[in-house]
Amino acid sequence: MNARTRLPGPRGVAQVRPLRRIFRDPSAALDELLGMAQSLSDKSGMTGTLTVRYRRPTPLHKELSFTAWVDRVEGRKIFTTGTIHDGETLCAEAEGVFISVDFAAMQAMQARERGRTDTSAPQ
Repeated sequence: MNARTRLPGPRGVAQVRPLRRIFRDPSAALDELLGMAQSLSDKSGMTGTLTVRYRRPTPLHKELSFTAWVDRVEGRKIFTTGTIHDGETLCAEAEGVFISVDFAAMQAMQARERGRTDTSAPQ
């Protein structure tokens, strides 16, 4: 991954994100990585918890290997795991739980709170 990597955005739309912050902070990189993995599941959600274990210093200016996968889905919870490697060296690993959100229901709730009856997304 490098600073010009295209990452999938919401609903599968590719976008270029500012990755400078991510490369300085392995926990931010792992949050993005696990977020990408969980978005490929049947459900997509928001970060509920993120646990990062730092095993070795993550070097700068080197090609690193980022790997993530979905372990399982239980109801609204999506359990993910990811790693950052420098060659064979494990630099950091993370476990995340993402909570699936029904965005249509969220919009309807927000519309009710505002006293509106129109639940369609703004154009």
